[in-house]
Amino acid sequence: MRWIYRAFSLLLLLAGAGLGVWFYLDNIKTVQLTFFGHAIDNVPLALWLLVFFVTGVVLGLSVSVLQSLRHRVRLQALRKQLAALQSKPTTKEA
Repeated sequence: MRWIYRAFSLLLLLAGAGLGVWFYLDNIKTVQLTFFGHAIDNVPLALWLLVFFVTGVVLGLSVSVLQSLRHRVRLQALRKQLAALQSKPTTKEA
């Protein structure tokens, strides 16, 4: 099952890279951008778009990973608490 996930992930990665190259080749027109007063000349528009898209994806995934780690820590604490409650002897009062 794990190999299917890896193959699918690789296929998605290759498809995304292929689409990125295709997008880049179709949008070769160069533009000038100004960041904080510094002009950057002769960079293709597609390259700027792809760089900012990848940056957004990486930032989104990093936030997702942080949330996932937080939930795992909480789940582990709850499992320890449950194990402690289950191992605690119960007394029945009649």
